[in-house]
Amino acid sequence: MSGQDWENRKQIMIDTEDRMEEAELGMRLFGSISHRADEDSFYFAGDELRDAPLSEQQIRRVGFRRAEGMPAVHAAIYRARPEVNVVVCTRQCYGSVLGVIRQDELVAEDASGKRLKIRVVPFSLPGSDAQRSLVRRLAGKEKNVGFLITANSGVIAFGQDAEEAFGSALMLESYAKLYLSKLCRTQIPCAVVHGYDSVRTDAGEIRYAKTDTPARVRMIHEQIYAKRPEAGAVVHNRSEAALTVSRLYERLYPLYDDYVRLAGRAARIPVDPCGCIGRDTVYVTNDCNLVFSFDDGAYCIGGDEREAQFVARSAERACIAQIAATRLDGANILSTRDVRRLSKRKGGSENGW
Repeated sequence: MSGQDWENRKQIMIDTEDRMEEAELGMRLFGSISHRADEDSFYFAGDELRDAPLSEQQIRRVGFRRAEGMPAVHAAIYRARPEVNVVVCTRQCYGSVLGVIRQDELVAEDASGKRLKIRVVPFSLPGSDAQRSLVRRLAGKEKNVGFLITANSGVIAFGQDAEEAFGSALMLESYAKLYLSKLCRTQIPCAVVHGYDSVRTDAGEIRYAKTDTPARVRMIHEQIYAKRPEAGAVVHNRSEAALTVSRLYERLYPLYDDYVRLAGRAARIPVDPCGCIGRDTVYVTNDCNLVFSFDDGAYCIGGDEREAQFVARSAERACIAQIAATRLDGANILSTRDVRRLSKRKGGSENGW
């Protein structure tokens, strides 16, 4: 491949990743992108937390035979579908929710009534041999579909070029919204809504983003920092999804692999059916970076503001998934064994930030 061809593919990957992030398809929350180079290799980037656009230095060349982890999953798509030249793995909100509700195959309709069969890849650890094998088998079986949903994880979209891969991911998100609206009666927007955030300085001083932060909320922040001395920031998410979970559920369960790697284990939620415990009652633990207050949303803990934001984004997706799964009366909840294995990976809360 000439230097000019390499430069073109590199720019295509950078532009596509940026475009997908602008479309809120979750590329920077452990998302990844690749572009076929030749018959033996491809260019790969991602599978990490990023709060900035993709750069040239993050793109590397990977051989099909030596691919490991998430690159191996991309390689499985290329081998199963020789016509594919671009693969993206996203953490898009509504498409990934379909991988949480308890179904292996879904049939969704768009606004015009056109039907689409959606296959869900059973859960296995991201980048594992099991996931690679399952993805290759299903991608080869569904020749007329440009995406797969990976249970408890996200979406893999692909196409002959970047435009087709982007279109596949966007189309799935559109179908997923309609599916969840009809069957799960869920039309909750996926967006973190900041309530009363805070940071802790090196000197131990707690600084609040809003000067009018209520005394009750300040008390919760103080409890979090006292229990979690390694915490440097707290993002208070008062989105519709977080508020709904905080008032209707006893726990937020680990439904996504990124949730476990960022937030940790299931988050216990105070239940107040008769107004006895008060909204200042919270449960702060060392193995979960989420703290719920009754009818007040989620307090997301991070080593700094950036990490707390990622915890908030991951928890927002988990809240919507739990609401949808409850209304459909079934969810794929990660097992205790899977939670333990995921928490040991990069970004896992048990090993700190």
